Amino acid sequence: MKHTHDYYAQIFMLLMTGKRGYYRPEVVDALMANTEAVALVDDFTELFQAHVTESSPGDTADTTREDCASVPVQMPLPATTMPEMPTPDMITPEPITLTALEEAPSATPQAVAPGRDDAEPVEKTVLVPESSQPSESTQPSESSERHEASLESSVSPHEIREPIDVQETTLSPGDVPAPSAAPKEPSVSEVTRNIPNGRSGQYYQHDLGALLSAASSAVTDITLVDDGGTGLVIEGHQLIGELAAAGNFQLVVTGCADDGTCLARWTLRLAIIANPRDLWKTLPSDAQALYAKADCDVARETSPAGWQMFMASQRGRSHAHRGGQRDDHGVIQTTSAGWNILAVADGAGSCVLSRQGSLLASTRTVEGLAAYLEADEGTLEGVVLEYFEQQSTLKTPPKAWIDALYHSVFTSLHQGYKAICEEAQASNQPVKAFSTTLLLALHKPSPQGDLVITFGIGDGGIAVLETGRVATLMNHVDAGAHAGQTRFLDGAVFSNAEQDFYPRIRIQRFTALEALVLATDGITDPMFESDNDLQMGESWWRMFDDLAPSLNGPQATGALAEDSAADAVSGPVDDPLVRYLDFFTPGHHDDRTLAVLLRPHTGSETTQEEGANHE
Repeated sequence: MKHTHDYYAQIFMLLMTGKRGYYRPEVVDALMANTEAVALVDDFTELFQAHVTESSPGDTADTTREDCASVPVQMPLPATTMPEMPTPDMITPEPITLTALEEAPSATPQAVAPGRDDAEPVEKTVLVPESSQPSESTQPSESSERHEASLESSVSPHEIREPIDVQETTLSPGDVPAPSAAPKEPSVSEVTRNIPNGRSGQYYQHDLGALLSAASSAVTDITLVDDGGTGLVIEGHQLIGELAAAGNFQLVVTGCADDGTCLARWTLRLAIIANPRDLWKTLPSDAQALYAKADCDVARETSPAGWQMFMASQRGRSHAHRGGQRDDHGVIQTTSAGWNILAVADGAGSCVLSRQGSLLASTRTVEGLAAYLEADEGTLEGVVLEYFEQQSTLKTPPKAWIDALYHSVFTSLHQGYKAICEEAQASNQPVKAFSTTLLLALHKPSPQGDLVITFGIGDGGIAVLETGRVATLMNHVDAGAHAGQTRFLDGAVFSNAEQDFYPRIRIQRFTALEALVLATDGITDPMFESDNDLQMGESWWRMFDDLAPSLNGPQATGALAEDSAADAVSGPVDDPLVRYLDFFTPGHHDDRTLAVLLRPHTGSETTQEEGANHE
């Protein structure tokens, strides 16, 4: 270091506070340890001395340069410790004139005791010699000469006499000028805050009223000056709009007074999360794969009596994401005898050939039933209706009733299972590789009411919807102990018919039937929160309310049939029923298949009459 410890301490104090006085040793020690700060002080001292030397007049130039070079200029320093330190407000140093510096016995003036009236004007006299030689009456000492030389560059070469108000304009050594009294621009409050996250592709709304509440009362309006690329706007105090791209964004909002003066500025940080639906890929399935089928399928039929039937099946997102095949299958068929048959099957996702199992189980079963009912000549219908008339006096179903179910439903289901076994043997694959569930329903209108016979193995649901928004679940749901577990069509159903087949049969007669719905678990799982909800009529009717507009779509004839044939891999993707099945529910991306039967006069309308009658 080129100077004393106190010298640097006072320089640092002046820079930090604008006043000389007591300083904390630990603060100065920290600054003294900063060699760069000390070096800056040294550089300033050398530049100042050089400037003073160059400014010295004529004959004394050499002497002044020599003195300045040999004796570094030291600032007057008070003691670093004092017995009793008054507060800074109590210290009002008296202005010091150049004459006082000349008469001072020491180069270090003592602190002036307080007590002078700050408001009293004083006369400040600064004498600057006009020539290089001072007058005899004012011959300065060697010490005062140095001070005079250092001050020459900052004063005019003539005598200045003017009254100065100490309180307003007089500055003591180390003081800084008072701030200007001119009016300042109002300060702008800068705030950064996070706002709730949004999701791409969805509508966003956030109330900015809290910003106004926290701002100055002078802020009366807020304006969006930069939407950050989000596309959002402000209406009233609401930040609204549809979010597009995902990412992190910053929006800038300002708050202004009535006269337009900006008083607040908010930076709003918004995170837009990618829509999960946008993350799913839709890859075509392999048309050359074993047992390949179209990614979606649609069928419509109308019975001679005017009953309408619909079937739609769509590959789930979990399969489409990797280009897999559709495992579900659905079939509808009407007979000339007036029977309507509906079936949906859900191939097990863990079984590589279950798509063929669902196809064989549903198609062969419906084919067998249609053939039997065409030749039945009313036997099944008559036996079942007679049972309903006598069931109050019968403890068990009569043998004729059991035989009719055996030759119709039991035998047809066995034909479907037998087709699976034969295909497994032909392809040298285990029967388990073709595992599938199956939901089956037969419907026959009669003067006594609508007869409905159902069979179900596995999950999913069969429901009859009646007038008055009432619904009846027509199958037992085989839910496993863990999610995704269920029962599949297997040999035990037929080898132990009394325990595993007949208990799965449901037969009822309805006098207010509006619709019959069959749905695989790809639909029921996202639509119903639990298996208990499958028992609630309102839950089924809410689903039907969403489905009904899609039932008015084009028939499977003409242009629709041509489009379906032209794209054998994708199938009729633009069909209204397929678009309905494309609804998005997080966590539910399985194949979806449904079959629907509607009364002739109902169409897609829902009847709101109260009450329902069924036996």
